[in-house]
Amino acid sequence: MSNNLILRKLKIAFDLKTDEIIELFNLVEKKISPHELSAFLRSPEQKQYRHCNDQYLRNFIHGLQVKFRNNANELE
Repeated sequence: MSNNLILRKLKIAFDLKTDEIIELFNLVEKKISPHELSAFLRSPEQKQYRHCNDQYLRNFIHGLQVKFRNNANELE
């Protein structure tokens, strides 16, 4: 399973919009443009497709952890 597919499946599972994903990257101080994110989410057959490196996926998952840990702490 490719990093791009994992990113796409997590996006769907958490029902995230592009702005929300960019915000997650910002939480871990990783800058990503909407165009770059769109390239990661495209089909591999498309010309604008870009491979998602391990670092991007790791930062995305870390952003999810930061966001949801903060939300869980606020509920307590």
